[in-house]
Parts: sequence; structure tokens; C-alpha cells
Amino acid sequence: MSNTNHPLIRKYTGRLVRSLKHLTANDRNDIIREIEAHIVEKWDADSKGSFDDESLRGVFGKMGSAEFIAAQYCEQRGWARSPVSRGVRNTILIVLGIIAAVVISSSFFASRYVIYPAIDLARQFVGDGESVVEIDDSGIRVFDGRIEVGDDGVRVRRSRGMRPGKGRGEWREGREDRHSSFRRGNGGLFSGNLLLEKSGELAIKSKGVEKIVLRNQNGRIMAKGRTGGDVLVQYIMKVYGKERGHEEEVMKKLNLNHSKSGDAINIEGVYPFGFGTYPDGISGVGYYIEITVPNGIAFELDSKNGAIELTGIGGDMSISSMNGVVNLNEAGGDVDVRNVNGFISIDDVRGGAKVSNKNGAINVSGVRGNIDIDSSVGSVDLVLSKGYGFKFVGTTKTGKIKADFPTTKSGSEYHATVGDGKHSIRVATKVGSVSVGVR
Repeated sequence: MSNTNHPLIRKYTGRLVRSLKHLTANDRNDIIREIEAHIVEKWDADSKGSFDDESLRGVFGKMGSAEFIAAQYCEQRGWARSPVSRGVRNTILIVLGIIAAVVISSSFFASRYVIYPAIDLARQFVGDGESVVEIDDSGIRVFDGRIEVGDDGVRVRRSRGMRPGKGRGEWREGREDRHSSFRRGNGGLFSGNLLLEKSGELAIKSKGVEKIVLRNQNGRIMAKGRTGGDVLVQYIMKVYGKERGHEEEVMKKLNLNHSKSGDAINIEGVYPFGFGTYPDGISGVGYYIEITVPNGIAFELDSKNGAIELTGIGGDMSISSMNGVVNLNEAGGDVDVRNVNGFISIDDVRGGAKVSNKNGAINVSGVRGNIDIDSSVGSVDLVLSKGYGFKFVGTTKTGKIKADFPTTKSGSEYHATVGDGKHSIRVATKVGSVSVGVR
């Protein structure tokens, strides 16, 4: 069984979870997913696809103990300390209660010399109708939530005056803006402290261009199609670390390069440091990229880590990912999606679809051309349109195949011909069930 449910992998990740229990659930899950992807990738390579137990034990031997790996991640990302516990919050509540009692007992003096001046000061930080202090079961919020104390620690949010503008090449310090759909979500390897970020834009002439090639090691990618026009790219370069001091030095070395070779545009994020070679206090960098692709131009993406979202691209697509969710909708041509770890969702494809995944579920629907799906570990859910004629071949080593049409079994293969049999469908899994529906 070559998946993350293998007993040896479950035992290893269980030790990781115990070693990372002081982290928030999101940070802990990010690390577990990254390490699981690494294990599956190395296991596949070392065993040459056979996924035997001896090769898996060899992978663990090369990686080191779960406790050692957990300590490395925490040290690199500045997570050595546990978050503030409930006891800390309760202590703060008690202290505030004592302060309130003292203020009430000295009402006249406090109202004249403490409360009213404090309210006047607070009004400099909050607007009309906003709260100064709120206390409930979820914690304490000060200055309309700009300072929050809860079970998972203390969080300070920027005031409105510190939010970024829309200018080109803008610098900004602080944590990620969690209110932007572009900046949030499954984005990168380094989910610790965001020390510095810089935004930029590119406008590249599309005349004579047949293909766009985008390469990025870490960060979320969003691509969407458009009718005509130039190739537009918006990006945010991010520097992560546990302490300040070298973030501007690192930022100056980052850039989103682009060049033209023949009929192809090449775009690639610059990563000037190898893993573990960053200056003191810096744990990594990433690029969050949003690109607009004119219809009729093929799009090729090579991403090592980060969520990928593709919508309305009119040309053929070739997508390669090592780790991260891939969502693809409304494709105008053929699509080829390859992932090592992470869920794949594909819907509404005018051409054919070729999909492979080492670890993670695959959902495919609305494909009008041929379909080829190969999954090592993970379920496959395929939905076909009524009137779509095809010849079906499905195989699974561990799991079941369920279909909305009659199938015949020959050895480990399931066969069927529906309608005119014009299109071919091949679905193969090593571990995981297959469901094929017709809607």
C-alpha cells in the first residue's frame, strides 16, 4: 500500500503530530502535508514504483527521526515557543477584573482623570461606532479587534492606515493581508512570520506568442483567460523568517524574470538562495502570482509548492506540481495535469484531459475529449456528460470501481462501450476506489 495511510507512514506522522502539538492546526497540517509529499516522492523513486516496505524504511532512515525533523522545521520557521495558552488568557482576564474593581471604587477620580482621557486617546485609534474593548468566550479584543487575545495566542492586526495601496512596486512590512482573496490560502512552504513583501506588475506583448511558460518554486499561482490583449502579471514577492535584520537584503535579490524565446514567453521567479543557506533569521521566500493569458495561447506551468487555480484559459495547458491543490475550470483546449501531492479538481474541458497524481484524490467532470487518469494513491471521481460516447478501461489494485453503466471484468480490468464509443477513457489506480457517473 503506497499511500499516507500505510502503517509505517501513519506511525511516523503520528510522532510528528505529537512533536508539533504546540503549533496551530493550520501550521501543523502544512508541515505534515509537506513531509508526506516528500516521503511519497522519495518512496516512489527509491522503490522504482513498487512501493515496498523495505524502501519505505530506507526513506525514513535517510530523513531521520520524526522528532528531529519537527525540531528542524520549528527552528527554521521560528516556532520554537508554544502559543499562548488558555491559562495566560485567564490570567489576563483576572488582572483586568482587578483593575476594573479599583477603577469602580475610585469612580470620581477615575472618570475624571483616567476613563475620559483614555477614551479620548482611544478615539485616535478607532472610529465612530467601533469598540474599544470586547470580552467574550472567544477571548479579548481591543481597539475594534486590532489586538486579539485568544486560546491560540496574541494577534495584532494593522490599522486601516497601514493597508497597502495599489501602487506599483510597493513595499510593505508585517503579516499577510488575510482579507485579500489573492493573498490568502494554501500558498507556500514558509507559513511562519512574513517579514517583508513587495508587489509588482508586468505587461508583456502577446503578438506572435504561441505559448507562455511560468516556473515558480514556492507560492500560490492564479491564472485566468481573457479575450485578446497582452499578457498581464501581478505578483507579490515575500520574505519569511523568525527575526528581522536581513529581509531587505534578501528582497533586493528577488525578481520575477521574463524573456521571449521564439514564439514562447518565459516567466520565472528568482530564488537566490538554496535551502538552508539564507542569512540568519530568514527561513525562505515565495512569489504569489496572478497571470492573465490571452485566448489561443498555450499555458505551461511548473510549480514546486503552492495552490494552483486556473480559470477560463482558452489554449492547451500543461501543469506540473510537486505539492499543492490544483483547481482547473473552463479550459478551451487539451489539459495535462501532473501532481505529486495534493487534490486535483478539473471541470469543463473542451478538449481532452490527461491527469496523474501520486498522492491525492482526483475529481474530473465535463471533459469533451479523451480522458486518461493515473492515480497512485487516492480516489478518482469521474463525471461524464449524457450523450458522450466512449470506450472505458478501468483498473485498480486496491479499491473498487463503480460505474453508472454496465461493465465487464477481464482480469484486473473493467471494460465498457457506451454510445458510439468515439472517445477513450482510461482510469488506473494503485490504491483507491473509482467512481464513474453520467449526468
